[in-house]
Amino acid sequence: PIFIGGAGRSGTTLLRVMLDSHPNICCGPELKVTPLIAQMWHTFQSAQPALQEYEITTADITAIFQQLFQMLTSRLLKKSKKKRIAEKTPGNARMFLYLFCLFPESPLIHVLRDPRAVVASLLKMDWIDATTGKPLEYVSSVEGAARYWVQEVQAGRQILSHSEAAKNYLEVRYEDLVSKPEITLRKILDHIGDTWDPEMLEYHKIKRNLAGESSAEQVGKPLDEAPLRRWEQELNEKDISRIELIAAPLMKELGY
Repeated sequence: PIFIGGAGRSGTTLLRVMLDSHPNICCGPELKVTPLIAQMWHTFQSAQPALQEYEITTADITAIFQQLFQMLTSRLLKKSKKKRIAEKTPGNARMFLYLFCLFPESPLIHVLRDPRAVVASLLKMDWIDATTGKPLEYVSSVEGAARYWVQEVQAGRQILSHSEAAKNYLEVRYEDLVSKPEITLRKILDHIGDTWDPEMLEYHKIKRNLAGESSAEQVGKPLDEAPLRRWEQELNEKDISRIELIAAPLMKELGY
């Protein structure tokens, strides 16, 4: 499998429909439970001493969670009549290292976007905490959204400190995906070991189940560079200063 992740509102849905337009790749609606599967796999490692009494090895645990993921995605893949499955859930980025341990040959793609654009977009969302029934912190304030961006991006980039896992990892900028789509997609295809197909640029012409994904309307349209700088109209100077106060070191590191 190919795993795609990134902070919410960073452009992961755009990449997912582009990949899904490739004749070899099925990238359906967010599975959502992929990060949970990876976290559960990690949790099971700590139970290994007890599981040994049941003659369950570390390899057995890994196989169980590999099979779980494959069972959850196999019917969609079969229905698509394609060769490969790609799974896009934003939270995958936090679990890249665990996903590498589960699937050591899997490409890991981290979608990055200017935090000012991410914050401006998050503040429009009405996402609710399922436990409290209240709006999530990172859609409720500029500071909350900025902290969320920093935490998610840093969590995804932790894989860079692991040399073997880092070989599977690729960072893709949303801005490049929009402004230089063919160049950027060719780079992605090189990374995942597949060939270029121009149908990927015709993603918006394909009817597909977006399962209520928050970017469903946008990815039904052709690429447009105008929204890339929309945050300049949507955020005031005070908002931008508050974002930069929190995110400046990481922004500088990433060239934003």
